[in-house]
Amino acid sequence: MSKKTKVNFSNQDKRNSNLKNAQFRKGEFFKTRFEFSDLEEANFDAAKLKYACLIKANLRNASFIGANLEGANLAGADLRGANFKGAILKKTNFENAILDEETNFENASIKTAKNLDVKK
Repeated sequence: MSKKTKVNFSNQDKRNSNLKNAQFRKGEFFKTRFEFSDLEEANFDAAKLKYACLIKANLRNASFIGANLEGANLAGADLRGANFKGAILKKTNFENAILDEETNFENASIKTAKNLDVKK
């Protein structure tokens, strides 16, 4: 059996990338730059995205279940249908992010998230 290698894009510039449907489960993305990238339906479950920059990224229906997005910047990102169930969102910036009724923050640590107004 071959062991699946984790993706590590830490400190890399992935701006304007087309990474639709990418499988990044348990990947490492420390300070990765994803501004203006298409990450629709990408899987970031259990990934480490501390201080990642996702400004104006398309994250529609992306999955961040159990992911660590501490200090990440999602300003202006399209988060419609995204799943942040159980995610760590300490000091994560959501300024002008686009949310809808399908965006899921169940059991996520949103207490110190910035600019996030979630209706309970």
